Amino acid sequence: MPPSRFPPSPTLGDSSPQGAGISPLLTNIFFLHYILDLWTKQWRRRRARGRVMIVRYADSFVMGFESKADAWEMLLTLKGRLGSFGRMLHEGKTRLMSSLRPSRVSGGASGEPRPSPSSASPTTACGPRTAGLS
Repeated sequence: MPPSRFPPSPTLGDSSPQGAGISPLLTNIFFLHYILDLWTKQWRRRRARGRVMIVRYADSFVMGFESKADAWEMLLTLKGRLGSFGRMLHEGKTRLMSSLRPSRVSGGASGEPRPSPSSASPTTACGPRTAGLS
């Protein structure tokens, strides 16, 4: 049988190099799905007092909260959750910030009605005040 043209499979101690093309994919599949997505879904059902949304891209995410108290609680809880896996939030990229959206009743500053969720551009259902976590 001819020798394989492929390099030997990595052992358990090996990992992909930082910045390698496979690194974000592996992070996305394992870390973010099992450690963040499923846990956040459970946290939302058990703890959240208002609506919670999460938007992910590869190994980054942004969270939106209807309740500022939920945002603070998630930030503290998430730090502990990540710490239990030997990970931490990047302090320079992690922040809570407020976002004001126009009232559903007034239609905003222009008085125009808000777009419906069925319009061509995507809309996100959030409350009038949200605190985002990135």
